[in-house]
Amino acid sequence: MVEGLLWLPLLGVFIWLFWAGRQEYGRREAYRTWAEAFERHSYDRLAIVGQQGDRLTWGQPTTADPQSLQSVVLSQLHDAQLWIDGHSWDSPTTILPLQVRDVRLVLRDRDGHRWEIAFADKAIARTWWVYLRTHIDALP
Repeated sequence: MVEGLLWLPLLGVFIWLFWAGRQEYGRREAYRTWAEAFERHSYDRLAIVGQQGDRLTWGQPTTADPQSLQSVVLSQLHDAQLWIDGHSWDSPTTILPLQVRDVRLVLRDRDGHRWEIAFADKAIARTWWVYLRTHIDALP
């Protein structure tokens, strides 16, 4: 009986791992379906981002449709900043810190509206930041 009680927590861990894996698989499948409409797109645990033509769309991944979808027209963007742990990151060639707790892409348009996109993966955030900065710098 003691052996059975020792195995019970391990069974609980396996059940939780199965549930967490199933949730992540569901989020990725929902993202895959959502991303078919975009030219450029990426999946992050905290955000999904897609670009189609002159429109950038982002939201939160779920096992069904993405939630909290927002969009902005790229030609209306005035500034894009990468914030890491509360500090603005200015140079795309600078090496990012290894340990990062909070990564945000901050967008501002010409009308003064401000949006923040939170990322778990700093590489994905940096890629979008470099792309958006290049796009903004190319605007007249």
